[in-house]
Amino acid sequence: MKRLLFISLIIFLIGCNGENKSKDAKQREPCKDELIFQLNWFNDPTFTGEYLAFEKNWKIRKLNVKLNEGGIGIDPIAMVSSKKVDYAVVGADKALIAISIGAPITIISVDFQRNPVGWIVRPKLNINKIEDCKNRDDVELGDKAGTEISAILALMLERKEINIKPASVSFDFSYFLTKENSIYPVYLNEEPVKARVTHGINVVEIDPAKKENGKIELYGNVIITHKEKLINCETEVNAIVSGLHEGWVEAIKDPKRAISIVMKYVKGEEEYISGVVNRTLDFVTNMYGKKVPPGHMEKTAWESTIQTLKEAKLLDKDIDLNSSIIILK
Repeated sequence: MKRLLFISLIIFLIGCNGENKSKDAKQREPCKDELIFQLNWFNDPTFTGEYLAFEKNWKIRKLNVKLNEGGIGIDPIAMVSSKKVDYAVVGADKALIAISIGAPITIISVDFQRNPVGWIVRPKLNINKIEDCKNRDDVELGDKAGTEISAILALMLERKEINIKPASVSFDFSYFLTKENSIYPVYLNEEPVKARVTHGINVVEIDPAKKENGKIELYGNVIITHKEKLINCETEVNAIVSGLHEGWVEAIKDPKRAISIVMKYVKGEEEYISGVVNRTLDFVTNMYGKKVPPGHMEKTAWESTIQTLKEAKLLDKDIDLNSSIIILK
């Protein structure tokens, strides 16, 4: 009788162990054959590294990647969180805010060492820094509601103790072309080039990172994936990141080739695309005056980014950098 009970117990334990293994297998999803990498906007030279990685480097690493164009109404964070896509480019501010409210995402790389938000203005208005806007009823300080521009502008005005009510402006660049008194919000790697090259308008650039404009420093575009990817598909994640880094390195070494590849995805004058690519490469390797390799991340820079977002009232919670941001080897 005792022998029978012992055998029954062994069978029961084996069955339980098999059931647990089955549950673990279901929880650990297999790595996909086809991966989707989501951009956060329409095709433009901002994604030079992604284009080069897609053309060659991910293929060399045996990755089958589909590169999805972004656009209005597309939310890359929601798509990664729901596993509709595997990887995505997003702003560091948006990624950190999402993480703070429980989104199951992890930041695995940095595209832009500096946030590219800034403002442009025509030289004839004699506005060279944000303080020059004081007591100027003849100019319009622009804001684009619902974007990180609003928070950066508010913080810039607060740090410089300037009491100005910004005006909400159109996202369409034609607004700047017709409003000659506009101090217009832009991405400094793109629209200044568009103004000069495409429209023949010389502009003064107001960069929030400069001391005279508040010295606002935070990361720009980053790469995210679902937290489970790091558990289930670490080799794949490393291959995505290393392939992207190599794409940026190749663009730096051979800008002409990079521009020719970008032009397969982006329509426009070569002079304009070339100008944006060159500016973009500076944002990829220049961390507020410190030269760094593509994809570089520093804990202190992340802490500074988080503190800036808290000061701007975009974050109200602490973030565990060890679980939210992965510096891959």
